[in-house]
Amino acid sequence: MRKLLFLAGFVIFNTIVAFANQFSKQVNYSDSLIPSLFINSLYHFKFNEAFNQIQKSKNNSNLKSAIYELNYYWWQLITSNNKEYLIRCFTSVIECNYGLDKLENNHNCNLYRIYIEAFRLRLFLFNKQYLKAYKQSKILTKNIQTFSKLYINNELNYLIRGLFELFGSLAYAKYPFIFNDSIYKTLSSQTGLKLLEECTKSQDIFIKTEALYFLMKVNLEVFQNHREAIKYSQQLIETFPENIIFKYHHLNILLNLKAKEQAKDFKYQLINQVRLSNLTQMQKQHLNQIINQLKN
Repeated sequence: MRKLLFLAGFVIFNTIVAFANQFSKQVNYSDSLIPSLFINSLYHFKFNEAFNQIQKSKNNSNLKSAIYELNYYWWQLITSNNKEYLIRCFTSVIECNYGLDKLENNHNCNLYRIYIEAFRLRLFLFNKQYLKAYKQSKILTKNIQTFSKLYINNELNYLIRGLFELFGSLAYAKYPFIFNDSIYKTLSSQTGLKLLEECTKSQDIFIKTEALYFLMKVNLEVFQNHREAIKYSQQLIETFPENIIFKYHHLNILLNLKAKEQAKDFKYQLINQVRLSNLTQMQKQHLNQIINQLKN
């Protein structure tokens, strides 16, 4: 259950991120919630560059800088496993809510509040607070269903629908007494896969990356279809060659495919990449640890 709950929670978080960014564009805001320049800095492991953007944002908006910090600290957390960053993430959630309280309570403000609360869900999952995560995921699911109906025929809706069709149906199939809302009975994993596959053709880098990532994850961890999973991990590491987390998943797939020589070479290159990177010593130590923990 933990794996499916984690995936479901991660889905909820990322669909809200995507919706928030795309919604900002469609209502012609001058700035989106999380600009692509900042997101790309994180995807490409340019953390110093991302940090500089945080400092610049502090001159404009307390809310924006808090959202920047929340995402920055998350990537610091998953690359180092330093629980100090978990605390900073929770603190940033509080600061985000404080910033929102100063704004006029309107449709867009409510959307951003959902995004921030979804990040709180992500932190619960990371911290293995599964009961809190489950309760919050049910609330957020209802909210996303409402928002996703606003735009029917676009890539964003395909991403949201695809993720919910896929992981919702998997959750219901395995735990029907837990995921017992009527909506889960109508979902189809095949429909979800088709919609996500369509999203991999998107010109929007965020939508494309999210689709590739979840198709990789579900084929690796749920379906255990490693030949299918490597198609998506290959695209991810080609697009973001600096992203050691994506490469970690690619190595895991190679090992599951029993491609021993290829995996051996890739692992050597990956460890060397960690060594030569501009990451902190703690990050390097953690990344080397999780890479070496993969079973040959």
